[in-house]
Amino acid sequence: HCVVTMRALCLAARHAGVVLGLLLLTPIFTADLERNGDGALAAGTAYVLDSRIPPLDKLRLAQDVLDEVDRAKEDGKLPNVATVFEDRPDDEEYRTLEERLVSELDRAVTAAFSRPFLLAALLALAALVPIAVSRREPSVGGPPSRSSAAWPWRARSRAPTSPSGGRRT
Repeated sequence: HCVVTMRALCLAARHAGVVLGLLLLTPIFTADLERNGDGALAAGTAYVLDSRIPPLDKLRLAQDVLDEVDRAKEDGKLPNVATVFEDRPDDEEYRTLEERLVSELDRAVTAAFSRPFLLAALLALAALVPIAVSRREPSVGGPPSRSSAAWPWRARSRAPTSPSGGRRT
């Protein structure tokens, strides 16, 4: 009965930890993703303007990239900038521009994970505190630890032995 109760409590604690993590991490990740998306859009605009493609192609390309970003935002997905370049000339300048835009998008998404990962690591460390406290062994002559009371087989495995090395019965 005691073991079943402890298992149920452990399972409930795990689920509570997952819910707490999601409640804390999701808004941070979303805010960072939006902020980094704005930065990526500004950097992407600079890449397009600085490129050596013809000016009218810059305007069309910029509009197509913005359309892809808007479409992806409506779908709740990341934009696939590479699709914008499928019907463009296959020369070095277009390939370089595509690589820069895709790289900037990747950088923005990767950077958005930094703070949530740090917070997740801190939550994991905080979860170790109760484990460390519950596993502490009492000093000699002190009261039995909670762990031996909750897990009866631990108390049995530490039963005193007779001078001959066998267990006392």
